[in-house]
Amino acid sequence: MTSLDTVAGTQMKITARSEELADILAVAGRGVSTRTSVHVLTGILLRAEGDRLAVAATDMELSLRLELDATVEEEGAVVVPGRLLVDIARLLPPGEVTLEYRPEEGVARLTCGPATYSLHTFAVEDFPRLPELEGENRFSVDRQAFLETIAKVGRSASRDESRPVLTGVLVRFEGGTLVMAATDSYRLSVKETDLPTGPGRELEAIVPARALQELARLGGAATADTIEVGSALEKDAATAKAYLDRVVADHLADLCLAPTETNRANLAAEGIASRPYFPAIHLQPFYRERFGFGPGMFPIAEKAAAEGLALPFHAQLSAGDQERIATVLSAALAAS
Repeated sequence: MTSLDTVAGTQMKITARSEELADILAVAGRGVSTRTSVHVLTGILLRAEGDRLAVAATDMELSLRLELDATVEEEGAVVVPGRLLVDIARLLPPGEVTLEYRPEEGVARLTCGPATYSLHTFAVEDFPRLPELEGENRFSVDRQAFLETIAKVGRSASRDESRPVLTGVLVRFEGGTLVMAATDSYRLSVKETDLPTGPGRELEAIVPARALQELARLGGAATADTIEVGSALEKDAATAKAYLDRVVADHLADLCLAPTETNRANLAAEGIASRPYFPAIHLQPFYRERFGFGPGMFPIAEKAAAEGLALPFHAQLSAGDQERIATVLSAALAAS
């Protein structure tokens, strides 16, 4: 997410069913940031317009937006501490709940039956505006096929935030095929899935694995046959220009299919060192002797070991070096 435009807040008053409010807040709460460095991201945005209450939360990696039927007496918006609001909504008695916000007081009040709660609010102007997707950037895909692909690939993404690009999943639509790829640098998952429908053009982006896994969790409970997908980024904007980002985003799926020795020879010809990334674990002496493992017993692991390639990566690697390595690697992959 790159848009940091803000929204404006005014006074607000709505009435809704407490059970329905608790349900959508429980979902939105999963998008609330757990970091306190940007306080407004620990809040949930509530916006009342027409006869709907819109709920949104984001940690700048994942954003969740939901809507609820409500009686809107005064339109407006407010940002309320997310975790606290979710906990309060869960404890509300069944019935009508009224939420009222007066900006001059800086407090939002929830009233449901005999229960009344007052919550201090965040400045609505500080909450980032979530990107809107225009109609031409949206398309439908088969729900089951899309979610099954996430389930096969998502678990291989890294959880190490010091290498953020590896916490994402490369998602590529090309023709009638969906390709997803992920790696934590120790294992690699790539899956191609035939899709009867798609964007009608080539589309590629690195999507946070957490966002896809949340989609799978919510989509698994849906009854619709399709999921609507959209992109607010062009391909070049979605792929970072940094060294590791380029290698993973542009060439991960190709790299796992290319002959390793050919790639190493092409890189060596340009003065760039490389080596096999890691051997298959079951072929290590300990596992051979202790468990009797041998070649051919785990062909997928052996294939991954044979195709893995370690590139230069150290603190003295300049931006120019990174760009050169990525460019040479691109040419090597194209040649192979």
